[in-house]
Amino acid sequence: MRKLLIIAIGVTFLFGLGILSAEAIPYYPTDDTFVHQGSPNVNFDEYYNELQLSDSIDYFRRIYLKFDLSDLAGMTITSATLYLYADDLYGEDDVNLHRVTEHDWDEETLTWNNQPDDDLVYIASTHISSGGWKTWSGLESLVQGWVNGDYPNYGMVLESDFDGVYKELYYAYFNDNEGGVNRPYLDIEASAPVPEPATMLLLGSGLIGLAGIGRRKLKKG
Repeated sequence: MRKLLIIAIGVTFLFGLGILSAEAIPYYPTDDTFVHQGSPNVNFDEYYNELQLSDSIDYFRRIYLKFDLSDLAGMTITSATLYLYADDLYGEDDVNLHRVTEHDWDEETLTWNNQPDDDLVYIASTHISSGGWKTWSGLESLVQGWVNGDYPNYGMVLESDFDGVYKELYYAYFNDNEGGVNRPYLDIEASAPVPEPATMLLLGSGLIGLAGIGRRKLKKG
């Protein structure tokens, strides 16, 4: 019986570890595009396989991204980082990430004039000065809010022009999702809810009971 108890406790412990474990999963955008102040009524999604950013006055460009995170419902977000690959750029600046709050949008219709740029919520910032992978980390609360339904998931916007200092970043070109190479993604680690101690105890008791029944059957045989 003691051996059965040890086995049951071990299985219960391993089961608990499986529930607690978190694995990083990349989430690619369902929508990604950019808007251009110099062409305020043009949607650029069909013309470019890239995401453009600029703080050159009269030619401001901003990047919009949106992700489907519906399969994370009920999960606890333990880590969330945005990755974008800068293929080409000229200049340097802080690039700020904001949560979009105003209204929904899609990549096939978004323009400078209809962008949801009011009441944005600042989330994180990264300094851009060279090419390659760029990251915006510390997005756990943002993603958790989307997953919990605390606010609608209207995606995020990246910009470098809100600081009032212009022509620091003349342009930065990032790979987009449709290009298929070095695509933007959200790297998310999440874990399922931890069972209550009573639930784990019941599971262990059940395993012990099943083991005991099996042992009695063997003796009768």
